[in-house]
Amino acid sequence: MFEKAVKLVFDRKKKMTKDGLVTVEIQLCVSRDCRKYISLGATRATTPEERATYSERAEVKEQMEKYVKLLEAMHLLGEEMTTANLNAHLGITPKEKKEKESVTVPFNGNFIDFMHDSIMNERIEEGTRKVRLVTLGSLVEFGKIQKFSDLTADNIRAFDAWLREDGTRCDVTVAGYHKRLRHYVAEVFERGWIERNPYNLFTYPHGHHRERKPLTEKELEKMRALALPPKEAKARDLFIFSA
Repeated sequence: MFEKAVKLVFDRKKKMTKDGLVTVEIQLCVSRDCRKYISLGATRATTPEERATYSERAEVKEQMEKYVKLLEAMHLLGEEMTTANLNAHLGITPKEKKEKESVTVPFNGNFIDFMHDSIMNERIEEGTRKVRLVTLGSLVEFGKIQKFSDLTADNIRAFDAWLREDGTRCDVTVAGYHKRLRHYVAEVFERGWIERNPYNLFTYPHGHHRERKPLTEKELEKMRALALPPKEAKARDLFIFSA
């Protein structure tokens, strides 16, 4: 019933950047008194073909379906279709908006500094700290996510592609990077330093662990030849027996 009232709008304010990025918004338009634009961030979808491809993304369709259901629910409940009522359902009130505008963003808006500070000050095992620093190092090497404002679905998607680029990381490994990164992205979002969590618009395959190759006889011989203390030698012998 409300499918036509929910649609994607590209570059509504005609402010394409030098890099070819345009803003994408979901428009909710039931009447003159009920119009709302919800930003999905920026993308390089500038041609009709690119925009059609963007529109077919599963996460975008999921978001649009959610808003169609919201409008249908308002209609069934007999609520007046106004922007004010839409804002109420979306959790946006004049008071909350004012509070958001007054939020002081720390670290000069630098996400890398925030993530590093968080990792170093958390009460976690050193092994956990080490793998989180590895994720941070990869993010620094990637280079496109530095400020809080860089935390967009498109940049997270580009980071995912960068992680897979050389083919050395399987789905499980890449999922681990995202798991550690999204922890800090969620914290930034919850503190009100970014308007939306980019991981709400991005999904990634978790995959399966690669099948381990059995040790060769030559490798087992090397293990047998190692001079070890009694306890370690016993553990080694049990391992070789099971192998």
